[in-house]
Amino acid sequence: MLVPPYIAGYSGDVKKEITGEGDRWDQGYDVTARFLDYCTSLKDGFVAELNNELKTGYSVNYFSDILGRNADQLWADYKAKYSKPAQGQPIALFCTS
Repeated sequence: MLVPPYIAGYSGDVKKEITGEGDRWDQGYDVTARFLDYCTSLKDGFVAELNNELKTGYSVNYFSDILGRNADQLWADYKAKYSKPAQGQPIALFCTS
């Protein structure tokens, strides 16, 4: 069942900001909760649908069945949207003239 780990990614009733942290979408409660929030931003009710699917077991196809993209593709999109450059890493700037 997905809901308890999803809820465990939050402190009390306060949702945490999506930060783009983590190396994998299933890395831990905080990372997974934020990733599932991102998925919910793509489709309202995503977590409820996913949880319903999980009642019969897990399949790697659930993300693509619900959102049209697999978990790895969604994770790449999530990281591209929310990741911040590591401290000390230069930010690439491109100028056109």
